[in-house]
Amino acid sequence: MSALNQFSLTGKVVIITGATGVLGAAMSVAVAEAGARVVVMGRDAERGEARAAAIRAIGGEALVILADVLDTAQLEAARDQILATWGRIDGLVNAAGGNLAGATVRRPAHECHRARRVPDRAKPPPHARSRRRPYRARPDASKFVTGETVLVDGGFNAYSGV
Repeated sequence: MSALNQFSLTGKVVIITGATGVLGAAMSVAVAEAGARVVVMGRDAERGEARAAAIRAIGGEALVILADVLDTAQLEAARDQILATWGRIDGLVNAAGGNLAGATVRRPAHECHRARRVPDRAKPPPHARSRRRPYRARPDASKFVTGETVLVDGGFNAYSGV
């Protein structure tokens, strides 16, 4: 087995939150190239459709879902739509938030707070794990990845007076 085959996502359904942003867009194409069916999740319909078209152009499958990761009702509706379309969820990459326009210049404090809430909100609380588990194709094999982008001084401008 080649090293690339070890990373095959053929037949998997992977959600990329923030797929309409720079990092999420690149990740969505990468998982499509690895064989996954990609859920392109973000808040910008035009960029979401463009990302899905790019995935389809390389022979991949894509489903665009508009949702804000800070809105539980939107996330539950997204989950239901994914399950109705593909019947499973094998992976989730949280690439939403954190890198907002103007991040390296003065940013209002409320935007800093919102950007910091995204990674915290993306981590499911322990009680939610039991609700999520039935939707995963094989709970022992499903993967959920979360993180955040940090810009030098970007998140602190509103507090530092810089």
